[in-house]
Amino acid sequence: MKQAFFLIPIFILLALLQTSFFAHVGIQGFTVPLVLLAVVIASVFGSAYAGLWGAFAGGLVLDVFFQHIFGYWTVLLVLLSCAISFTIRT
Repeated sequence: MKQAFFLIPIFILLALLQTSFFAHVGIQGFTVPLVLLAVVIASVFGSAYAGLWGAFAGGLVLDVFFQHIFGYWTVLLVLLSCAISFTIRT
């Protein structure tokens, strides 16, 4: 749980960095969300519990900053974290 709370400010910083700076640097207007990459790294190298809570927190941060329906990134990142944890643990 402590790891997930540690990740929240990092996710906010990455989302702010992407929306302010990396929005201008992309390949044909497409940039991979930095929070998505951070969640994948946290899911692969962290515990399954921290990866799941980190995915939930990162999804909420992305939902605030991007213009999809609310809950889109949260569901996507939680499912991705579950898939990564399942793949690594089996």
